[in-house]
Amino acid sequence: MTNLPIHTFTGQINNYPTELINAREVHELLQLKTRFDIWINRRLSETRFRQNLDFIERSSLNNRGFFKTETKEYHLTLRMAEHLCLMENNEIGDRIRDLFIECEEQARNEIPRLQAENAQLNAKLTAIPTFLRNNPDELARLITTAQTAFLTANPQAKDFLRYREMGLSYREIGTLLGKTKDSVKWMAFKMRNLGFFSSTLPKTTAVQLDLLA
Repeated sequence: MTNLPIHTFTGQINNYPTELINAREVHELLQLKTRFDIWINRRLSETRFRQNLDFIERSSLNNRGFFKTETKEYHLTLRMAEHLCLMENNEIGDRIRDLFIECEEQARNEIPRLQAENAQLNAKLTAIPTFLRNNPDELARLITTAQTAFLTANPQAKDFLRYREMGLSYREIGTLLGKTKDSVKWMAFKMRNLGFFSSTLPKTTAVQLDLLA
């Protein structure tokens, strides 16, 4: 028995990654004589499969001469595609169904490996704060490197800090720097996260910034 090509892809249903297959490909694999749109509409009316749960619908407009025609694509979950194959009640439908079962089995077999990799990654991420707490010199070096890179990319940051120390508002600073108020607020947000200052008292003075440059 020859293998049939099954081309699945990862899409999203309700914002969850889901393995899908184009209904047109299922129709072609089943070697049906019924026109695709008639077949899929009939099957959808005969079953209780629900849009955005078992399948998603995509529409596009195609130019044909002076007219535009709408083409609908249906992306099915493997379980729905398997069910549609069973409904045909023929040998080729059974063969395709077996392939879908094989695809599902392979996906299930991947779950333990993916879970193990995810656990290892989480363990590494969890260990980072502990490492930095135990190595304050390394933390200070990383902060200084990040601050220096920010000053290089944003040369007006020094002027911003000076104006901030003077007690100017974001709007006033923006006028002096030729920036919008939102741009100045973004700069303040980034500098606060990089440890240049806290939301209350400055951590880094304008004079100290000159030492970083």
